[in-house]
Amino acid sequence: EIQDLAEGFNTMAGELKELYTNLENKVKERTAQLAEANQTLVFKKDELEKINLKLKELDRMKSDFVANVVHELRTPLTIIKGNIDTIEKGYAGKVLPKQKEILGDVFRVSNRLARLVNDLLDLSKIESGKMKLDIEDVDIIEVAKEATKGFERLASDKKVGLKKEFPSRTVIIKADRDKITQVFINLMGNALKFTDKGDVVVKIIELQDEVQVEVQDTGPGMTKEQVEKIFDKFVRVVAEKKEGTGLGLPIAKDIIELHKGRIRVESEPGKGSTFIFNLPKK
Repeated sequence: EIQDLAEGFNTMAGELKELYTNLENKVKERTAQLAEANQTLVFKKDELEKINLKLKELDRMKSDFVANVVHELRTPLTIIKGNIDTIEKGYAGKVLPKQKEILGDVFRVSNRLARLVNDLLDLSKIESGKMKLDIEDVDIIEVAKEATKGFERLASDKKVGLKKEFPSRTVIIKADRDKITQVFINLMGNALKFTDKGDVVVKIIELQDEVQVEVQDTGPGMTKEQVEKIFDKFVRVVAEKKEGTGLGLPIAKDIIELHKGRIRVESEPGKGSTFIFNLPKK
């Protein structure tokens, strides 16, 4: 019996030794595989870093190129607009009705090009981190009133209502006045562009720690998929053929985020759209 036990023990010990050897071999094999995989990952990481650096350099070159082209375009555009204005007002001689009509068309095209140039310049500054904010105490009610006033003629021409719902008292925020004015102009211009009947409503709501601004329209509205892309650069999500660069809303979003604010849009097909942004109070 003792001999049987000894033989059984030896057999079991042999099996354990074989099992241990197999396990050790598998561990070594797996370790080698992991080492190889790790080496591959390190290589890929280095490659990705190189690609990332190249992409950053290409992006910088693109921003510099856009900025240079924009600067080159601004001067001749300013001269063209100035000369058209001079001719249209008759300072260079009598202007016939047909000539005045043609000059008006050229002036409108020049203005559209000027807006595109300015949008591209703003975009270039934002993407390169060169857009600086001149922060000061700003009465957002006053800014909204001034911006709204600039659209009264357009709203009247389109027979669209332009309504304002503002607090009766001053609401001060810390912001760059010109940039926040640009946000109002971009959002209101967009609302009026797509509203052919009904109203555009600009609301300002004073909350505890922030100010909420809403620009509502009664335009065609958007699908969920369109809403998701509305702030993408150069994207025209609405099928209607409307003039524009596709940059106004993305620039508005970037400006709001530079002010540590938030912006979003609520919309449904056939029910218009409401653009909402929040900014911290003073």
